[in-house]
Amino acid sequence: MITHFTNSITRKGFRFIKRIYHRYIHTRESLLAKKHPYISLISYLTHSPKRGDIINVEIENLVYTTTNDSTVSDNSALLPAGQIVTKIVLLKDATCFAYSDIILLPTGAVIYDMKESDWMKRGGDFKDDVIIKDANHWCKLTSIRNEVLIPNGIKIGGMFGFNYYHFIFQLLPKLFLTKDINQSIPILLDRSAQNIDSMKQLVEWCNFQNREVIYMDYDTAYKVKELYIITTPNTCIPNLKQHFIPSPFIAAYSPKYIRTLRDNLLPHSVRPHIGKRIFIYRGKNSSRRRYNEDECFAAIEVLGFEKVAPQEMTMAEQIGLFSQAEIIIAASGAALSNLLFISPNCKVIILSSTPLLNNLWSTLIVLASSQAYFISDSTKDETNLNIQQNFKIDAESLYQVTKSLCNEKIKHR
Repeated sequence: MITHFTNSITRKGFRFIKRIYHRYIHTRESLLAKKHPYISLISYLTHSPKRGDIINVEIENLVYTTTNDSTVSDNSALLPAGQIVTKIVLLKDATCFAYSDIILLPTGAVIYDMKESDWMKRGGDFKDDVIIKDANHWCKLTSIRNEVLIPNGIKIGGMFGFNYYHFIFQLLPKLFLTKDINQSIPILLDRSAQNIDSMKQLVEWCNFQNREVIYMDYDTAYKVKELYIITTPNTCIPNLKQHFIPSPFIAAYSPKYIRTLRDNLLPHSVRPHIGKRIFIYRGKNSSRRRYNEDECFAAIEVLGFEKVAPQEMTMAEQIGLFSQAEIIIAASGAALSNLLFISPNCKVIILSSTPLLNNLWSTLIVLASSQAYFISDSTKDETNLNIQQNFKIDAESLYQVTKSLCNEKIKHR
């Protein structure tokens, strides 16, 4: 017990020192960093027509769902989220970075496409791995130690490129927009797309033109003579502001590119030897959003559910797992990105601390003509909107909801 106590104190002390060190570095960099004014892409190209050109513009209506109720079930739940203008732009002598959507221009100004979205401004915090300070009209960028010069490239990587959800829905669709760009021009991707097996496989399947891939690293500025940038067709608030007041939606999807992703990835599925009732098990894979997982599984195991850890499967098996499932139970998290692959009439029960992020998943489920059910921690204060905190699900409520869905499935067979 004494050893355990000593180790605990040591770990806390180490974390405290590390936190103070990072604050010192951040403060020092903030003082030394230069201000870079934001500029809209249209303004830049209007005033500097020789420094770039818009290659293509695609306009589409995005959709989202509301999650005021515990069940979201049909296409009437889809609501218009405004129009998205997906642009392919060629910029000359521009600089880009790994895990960021910031584009540094030769004038010293920066383009940040998401800053131009009014609905994101209301709840979004636009700091990322490159932006150390963000204001309404300017930002400060972190000090970059290395530079790489590239003659040309297509920027595919971007903010949260290491996150499975953002990678699939915000970055991967850009690959389908490169078809009219010279095939000899390489794509620029964040290093995680090479190091994480599932992402690497997805890139291989979607890089249909077999372009060369240049993987971008932290602490490196990539100065590109001719840089193609592609804005994302699906949108999601990058970070939530600390005192965020819930808005009608925090993510909106392009039905066209959801279909495109499904159509291109479903043929690669390999069906694992697992039943059609699955419980997505996180175990110790994440330190955030922990909940009474074992208790919940014990409650529904008698209904024929199997415990499955998608992160231990190949990408092809993950696609097969979700596409064959009849009922899926899972906590809100990146693994639910695989809801992209579910079949029509699949039932999905999502467990979460707060309903705040439910619209991330319900929209995908409704686009697949399926049904979403939500169970949140009923003991939480309604004003507590910390989406990363641990939570507790009423196992009996989960059992009753699941049992009714199982009986419904039997009735329709």
